[in-house]
Amino acid sequence: MKKIITLLCAVATLTACDIDRLPYGSMSAEQITQDPTSSLESLVNGCYAQLKSWSDPMHRLGEYAGDNMAKDKSSTDAFFDFISYSRDADNYRLQSFWDSGYKAIAQASNIIKMIDEGKSKTIDYQLGECYYIRGMMYFYLGRAFGRPYWDKPEGHMGVPIVNGTPDDVNNLNLPDRSTVQDTYEQAIDDLKVAARLMENGETKREGPAYASKEAAWAMLSRIYLFMSGTYEAPNSENAQLAIDYATRVIESTTSEGGLKYELLSRENFMRYNTFMPENNKESIFVVKIMASEKPDYWNSIGGMYSYAGQQGWGEMYASAKYMDLLNEQGRNDWRPDKKKIVDARANFISPSYITDSDGKYVEVFRFIKNVYNKNNIHTGYTYVQLPISKRGNTVTCKEGETNYTLSLINSSEEKYSINYSDGQTYSGVIDYEIELSSGQPKFYILKCSNEGTASGEAESQLHSPVISRLGEVYLNRAEAYAKKGDYSHAQADLNIIRERSLPGRGYNDLNASNAKVRIEKERQLELAYQAERSYDVFRNCETLTRKYPGVHDAMLEIPATDYRVIYFIPCIISSMAICQIFSKMLSVQPQGLVCYVMEKLGMEPIALLANSHTALITITLIDGYKYCGLYMIIFYSAFVSISKDVIEASTMDGCNVFQQYRYIKLPLVKNIFSIVIVMLVNGCLKTFDVFYILDNKSRSTEMVATYMYKTAFNSADFGYGSTLSVFLVIECLVAVGIIQKCLGSAKGDGSE
Repeated sequence: MKKIITLLCAVATLTACDIDRLPYGSMSAEQITQDPTSSLESLVNGCYAQLKSWSDPMHRLGEYAGDNMAKDKSSTDAFFDFISYSRDADNYRLQSFWDSGYKAIAQASNIIKMIDEGKSKTIDYQLGECYYIRGMMYFYLGRAFGRPYWDKPEGHMGVPIVNGTPDDVNNLNLPDRSTVQDTYEQAIDDLKVAARLMENGETKREGPAYASKEAAWAMLSRIYLFMSGTYEAPNSENAQLAIDYATRVIESTTSEGGLKYELLSRENFMRYNTFMPENNKESIFVVKIMASEKPDYWNSIGGMYSYAGQQGWGEMYASAKYMDLLNEQGRNDWRPDKKKIVDARANFISPSYITDSDGKYVEVFRFIKNVYNKNNIHTGYTYVQLPISKRGNTVTCKEGETNYTLSLINSSEEKYSINYSDGQTYSGVIDYEIELSSGQPKFYILKCSNEGTASGEAESQLHSPVISRLGEVYLNRAEAYAKKGDYSHAQADLNIIRERSLPGRGYNDLNASNAKVRIEKERQLELAYQAERSYDVFRNCETLTRKYPGVHDAMLEIPATDYRVIYFIPCIISSMAICQIFSKMLSVQPQGLVCYVMEKLGMEPIALLANSHTALITITLIDGYKYCGLYMIIFYSAFVSISKDVIEASTMDGCNVFQQYRYIKLPLVKNIFSIVIVMLVNGCLKTFDVFYILDNKSRSTEMVATYMYKTAFNSADFGYGSTLSVFLVIECLVAVGIIQKCLGSAKGDGSE
């Protein structure tokens, strides 16, 4: 894919750095080959440094598309596409994930090509580190841009396999996308070589910030788990391989004979996020981030989940779905004077309680209610917090002029129900009032914050993204055992993880009827906020549902067969390329495709771009072609988001397909039409690039934007050019106003 060439050429000179710092320079190939021993360590550190920029978008792709978090409001940031499932190739965070991944592949590959194995055990180990990084990158790229492995891996496309920078930039012959199967095989091959080289090699650098044979085994265990099929149609061979590699990690020993990795105690696990990677016996491989590299924490991973150390946006909170899982075995109470953590993983959640003018906490009844639009269609959910009054055993609350008496469900957990004004009965809990953001209680997430504060240091947003840890390896093995039908071993591994967080709450039985639900539930609880959740859902052919409050479409369901399960590979075709393609297709001399077809049909070929009567229409169609895909996705997303209940009801009422579209579907997406029309009109008024490039030197194709540019820069009349720019803005505003007047507000019906 030619798209990759720019990226690969950018790393043709290998970066050198210390792992604790960003790259600071480069080395020539001559320096490296002449003195590989002294050069190689710095070059390998450059590969590690590349992972630092990769890890941020990696986390957002995997976690934001899941159901562990809820966003309070929409955002103009590109990461919101991951939350809303608006799959768009024109996304700079997606581009960053792609670019950083292939840069790491290129850097590691170039080292592998320049240095031969067998020079020394130290060099072999460092080469193993390069193989590990490359194999890991291919897996992460493959699972993001390729369909789940159970879905015909030999037929669906993965990512291009490009190992290194091209030798001849002028005569490129880059490969197309490999299949999902080939992408995974490349990752496996690299990781097996990595494990072999690091097992037989030597290194003085230890700790989870550096690759190891155990890190390679842990990644192989995960990959084979992804290849193990679904619970309904398992691949026993790959499940066994997942077991084998997981066992190697679990039983791995130090040179002194003790276990190399150990699960933290419950008490220490509750502070997991506060330990530095090198002080955490459970961590296998992490992307180590230094405090000096994060002078601005606002846009860090943790900064989106919390407001720690006076830093962060704090706009994403633990979802109601995840909170329900945490509270399944008993209510976790975060109230400062009544704190009770039932599930150890609840300690990573920190509600932002507020006080009244007297500095006292206010007791409220908090519950989640349904949201309906004016057509009485269920559109979502929202939180409600109502101050309560207690008189003996009677608890009441008030909303406006309406008084409610709550019904007790569980006194020890202060759980009540309410017969609400919408006719529904909802359950909730008595709690202290929590600060709201757009109606969303601020259940801050601390799992990606406060690294290095285990000894009592001040809070921060420092976080080294976890790639693999022992807790995941046990769960990998449990799932693989279950897919092989070995439920006794699966139960044992599952309970090791479960009972750490929930002492005495291990499962007494695990069988074919309950293994899937129980293992998936434990993975969601244990691996939350580690960028695994969305992939875990789809790789087992499950449907993602997010029926809880937040800015997302709560009624949207994403089955594993949906095209939105995968991300679009960044492949933005420039306007220049589009114009070149169409100019050749429309060319008369030499004859292009359009003129050729016209001639074969007995018609006189027409220079559509040069003819003043046809040029404007032709260029307009070319300009519109650029955005066809975008608008198709917008409309498709709108139609599939319509509730299935509405469609089923119309079918029962006797509506045919045409009537469903005429009277139900089109009215329900009227707001989308309004938005698209506004986008189209604004785009037409502001269009510049295509009209400028394909300009036929006549006034027939002159647009306001092109005329403004020519006036300002060709004629150097900047005053008149500036006036035209102001006119263009006014023109767009007037157009939008007219459209809104004619079609109604571009916001549509909305939900009430």
